[in-house]
Amino acid sequence: MHETAIARNIISIAEEEARRRGAARIISIRVRLGEFRGVVPEALTFAYEVMRIGTLAEGANLEIGVDPLRVACNLCGEREMAPGELNLICSECGGILRIISGQDLVVESLDLAWLH
Repeated sequence: MHETAIARNIISIAEEEARRRGAARIISIRVRLGEFRGVVPEALTFAYEVMRIGTLAEGANLEIGVDPLRVACNLCGEREMAPGELNLICSECGGILRIISGQDLVVESLDLAWLH
């Protein structure tokens, strides 16, 4: 399950930023997950719940936003496409498609808490 490694990396990125800012704990982590990334959001959430134990993110919620797969044809323009339908040849004109979004996994934002 590669979601475990991804969850570990998300927590590591969040902890590094929290420590850099002097935060005592992480309240929530928001990520943007590309639909074409091959990550199952439910599996990522499950892995995150396990991996966050004993970290600054132990009580933090993980919020996952999914970005659709978008492709562009030099002749026809841009459109969304289901990952299972991906073919790098345009079904409309036979041109070559390029992926323009839906592949990324980004830690978008953190909510942090400080001791007072």
